[in-house]
Amino acid sequence: MPIAEQDRRLIVALSHSLEAVSSIDFADYTRPWVESALGLLEMASDEFSKFVEQEDVEELEAHEALTGLRQSRADLDQAFSQAVSALDIELGERKLAGELSRQDVALAHMLNRFHGGEFESLRDGAALAQARAAADFFGGGHPEICARVLDAANAMDEARRSAATEGAEAVEAYAELVDARSVARVCYLTARDLVSAALRFEGRDDDLDVAVPPINEVLPHGV
Repeated sequence: MPIAEQDRRLIVALSHSLEAVSSIDFADYTRPWVESALGLLEMASDEFSKFVEQEDVEELEAHEALTGLRQSRADLDQAFSQAVSALDIELGERKLAGELSRQDVALAHMLNRFHGGEFESLRDGAALAQARAAADFFGGGHPEICARVLDAANAMDEARRSAATEGAEAVEAYAELVDARSVARVCYLTARDLVSAALRFEGRDDDLDVAVPPINEVLPHGV
């Protein structure tokens, strides 16, 4: 999945400032401040990049799991529709032959509920429950139909659990990224303050915005 623009810009800024500050020749008496600034920039660059990458991975996995769930629901809809069609034909033939049993009448009544997209309009949980109940109702007289519907229902149930797990992990990863973003910003601002103090002592204030640009330039409003 694409990385958010604000995160991409912050990663670039951290890397740029780390390289730029490292290339400046500071006096010995300001070096401790600069070393602290470099430590903050390096830590923020490494850690923030890890959280961005992890969130990207989790978001992609959640998206793939949701796509899998949608496909499994489509497969269940198709299996159930095929079951209804096959049983409709079978019951129609028995009706013409005058061979409808009491069980066949009950089955026909159940099937009449699922014409015109009624099953497809059910929410996922309700569709699973109805598919399993219908499969049980089909009984031993229609083992192949029963098996197809149950297999599709089980596959969808597994896909739902996977989507729920991956979704929860993606939410957690995003929350961790938000925290990491805040920490990275603080590190950047603190490093800028330290470099500013070192350059001010050496009378080179003009170098600050080149080495460590203001945060509003790194992350302009609206990014």
